[in-house]
Amino acid sequence: MSDNSRVRVSIVGVVIVALFSTLLARLWFLQSGPEDSLKVQAVAASTRKIVTQTPRGEIRDRNGAVLVRDRPSWAVTVDRDLSKRARDKVIGQLAELLHAEVSQLLSHYESDRQSPLEPAIVALDVTQPARLEILQDPQNYPGVHVKALTVREYPQGDLAAQVLGYIGEVPKEDSEQLAKRGYEPGDQIGLAGVESAFEKTLRGLPRVETIEVDPTGRQVGEPVKIVQGEVGKNVYLTIDAKVQRAAEKALAEGILGACGLQNNDIKTSLAYFTAPAGAVVVLDATDGSVVAVS
Repeated sequence: MSDNSRVRVSIVGVVIVALFSTLLARLWFLQSGPEDSLKVQAVAASTRKIVTQTPRGEIRDRNGAVLVRDRPSWAVTVDRDLSKRARDKVIGQLAELLHAEVSQLLSHYESDRQSPLEPAIVALDVTQPARLEILQDPQNYPGVHVKALTVREYPQGDLAAQVLGYIGEVPKEDSEQLAKRGYEPGDQIGLAGVESAFEKTLRGLPRVETIEVDPTGRQVGEPVKIVQGEVGKNVYLTIDAKVQRAAEKALAEGILGACGLQNNDIKTSLAYFTAPAGAVVVLDATDGSVVAVS
């Protein structure tokens, strides 16, 4: 073999070795390189988080009298994995049992403010006879369950309503911003008054369950991780419920009395003061705290 032939063979050999080396390196990278990231993606695709809100804290007056608290409420839920035919049938039965409109129950079932991973809540404050009917004849209500929830209660009626405020579902226009703070669509949040001002204290921390799901989205087995929530803390106001009630009564009587007074500034006809509104504030003389406001 001539020198030129040896050179050509050597060059071809080097090229072949380089090609095989590149191929082997690529195979190694595909098998071991992205394994960790692919594993993370697979886990993320097969797990879901279910967030359950814990009871909100109570709102009390300066003496410990309860102004706002959570109370238990019996709810009826319908499973998500029912066929459309089975779902429509059972919702029709529930509408007859609960004396409700089918459209109303369907609206609750299809609401995008409820998690698709949990049974849909279709009715609250269900009466005992209705609950017993469902529990005694489950074969007539497939996929229907009775569940205990909590709703806000006001033991003092509408006392200091303008101060206490109210709660409601997360507003759609604020959902993106509130999602950064851990709120999900359908969560309850303080929207006015004390409920809003002390939202972080009253809300507490929700319970979070991480579950595995199959390709259809159904849960597989027990939760793989559970983060226990924390019940919201109580808030004590400087308001005195008894003084507040007396102040509201006095204000209402004052407005009513003013409406019965003749307005002498009007000479052409008999007219009375309208007195459409009023205000009252009672302060503690020792520290300046608000004892009553209306």
